[in-house]
Amino acid sequence: MDEYTKNIVYYMNNTKFTGTLEEYTQRIYYKSKICGDTVILFVVLKDSIIDDLKYELNGCALNTASFEVFCEYLIGKPIVEIKNLNSDMISEKLGVHPKGKDHCITLALDVFGMIEAEHL
Repeated sequence: MDEYTKNIVYYMNNTKFTGTLEEYTQRIYYKSKICGDTVILFVVLKDSIIDDLKYELNGCALNTASFEVFCEYLIGKPIVEIKNLNSDMISEKLGVHPKGKDHCITLALDVFGMIEAEHL
């Protein structure tokens, strides 16, 4: 079993951004080629500001925690802030993650990067 930090477990058990949105600007579906985890991200943009984010995820605790951290950071910020997302943000917020799980953070970075590509 993977060893997760207290912060990873906290975000896994206290999600704020899981779910769907009936009205959204963009809907992104992504499936990891590495582990098969899937995510659907719902994005609401208003005047180039990220107004709301929700996601449905079939994945591990680190995936969930990564999406929570990025959503928390991005709400209310200009879309260009997506360029500031990086794996260091996850390490700073969540601590050390299990070896072999870097692809979980990469999945979140890839999905949020798809918003950037579409709307910048």
